[in-house]
Amino acid sequence: MGRLATEEILRHGFNDLNLHRIYLTVLPENDRAIRLYESFGFQQEGLYRKALFKNGQFTDVMGMSLLRNEFQSR
Repeated sequence: MGRLATEEILRHGFNDLNLHRIYLTVLPENDRAIRLYESFGFQQEGLYRKALFKNGQFTDVMGMSLLRNEFQSR
């Protein structure tokens, strides 16, 4: 289900909305989501330190992005 939804969202963003770049943030410990995003060609851009307040404390989040030409050439 996640793979199909991700595919459709990316297709809509790049083909229908004519976006040049799609980016997201993900918790660094969420290996399953990171593998999914990387399978679509997303690349890690960096770590946003203490950018999210979760469970009473600040935690890091990872930034990832995908460009239209990268999505279309896969």
